[in-house]
Amino acid sequence: LGRRQPSPYARGLVVCSEVLYSLTGPYKSALVQHWLEYHRLIGVDHFVLYDRDGSLQESRILEPYLLSGFVTYFPRFSGWALSKHHDDVHAGPGFPSHAAPDAQAASHCLFSQRGVAEWVSFLHSPDEYLSSTRGLRDVHEEL
Repeated sequence: LGRRQPSPYARGLVVCSEVLYSLTGPYKSALVQHWLEYHRLIGVDHFVLYDRDGSLQESRILEPYLLSGFVTYFPRFSGWALSKHHDDVHAGPGFPSHAAPDAQAASHCLFSQRGVAEWVSFLHSPDEYLSSTRGLRDVHEEL
């Protein structure tokens, strides 16, 4: 494996999520854990997770990742970043879906990682994975 050159950045690759929601129950908790572990093993340095309804906080699946510093977590992001009434307004008929705060989350993540991370990637949800046609064992070799 190639050697990584020293970097002026604190983090190499940071992955940002879209605003997640309804990740409750053992199956979805396991899905999130598998998603984080896979990306940790291939060399992702940090995840920034945005949650609309606090479901990841309720499952406690993130605790070891938060304690180790691998994950930064923003529960109930739309209420915190936009308005406490955001979810009520967007739940009404004829309004955009839950996806409305995704642009704000992407902007927030990009600006919060500016000067901190060498690379920033976006994965929309725990069913999307970084991959390569050659097989991906170390994401930094691909970058």
